Amino acid sequence: MGWGRFIQKHPGKIMLGVILLTGWISWPALHMELGLPDNGMKGKETTERKGYDLLAEGFGKGFNGPLVVIIPRIGPEDKETKQLVKDIRNESSVTDTKFLVTGSTAVNIDISDRLSEALPKFAGFIIGFAFVLMILVFRSLLVPLKTVLGFLMTLTATLGFAVFVLQDGHLAPLLGIPAAGPLLNFMPVLVTGILFGLAMDYEVF
Repeated sequence: MGWGRFIQKHPGKIMLGVILLTGWISWPALHMELGLPDNGMKGKETTERKGYDLLAEGFGKGFNGPLVVIIPRIGPEDKETKQLVKDIRNESSVTDTKFLVTGSTAVNIDISDRLSEALPKFAGFIIGFAFVLMILVFRSLLVPLKTVLGFLMTLTATLGFAVFVLQDGHLAPLLGIPAAGPLLNFMPVLVTGILFGLAMDYEVF
């Protein structure tokens, strides 16, 4: 009851405080990095992490993330293929050759980049569509605007806190997170959809 009376007496201060707090929590989302977790992000006591560390120690960190280069149009036993391999190893340029890189590391990078590019478009589309739909249903600008702004604040605060803890490693030991690293690349898209549903149905902030 006391908290409710305080809010009623100071709505402007409460609103300003919430906006400033949300902005502070959201700030880390500006340097969000996406990726796929590997065994290097598991607990040090796990078998997978021990194997990962042993391979990195014995063969270098890059051994756990090899890049595969695919370029030949000719057979594996052709003389030109052998010469091509020699040219690549000598880091010389090969005329009329297009270099393609694959492997789990390259695929992870490509998928993460595509999802990062798609996230603003995805969020913008559903926000715009919902805003127009709510205007038609409620015949009001205030209700749709309040709902959309609440959703945006919730989304940015959620992503910002996730970056702060999972990527930057703050509070990680307290929350039992063994290692900091990039966010799971499809997590922001899933989070956007889930939080959108909560914001539209229940206006949960």
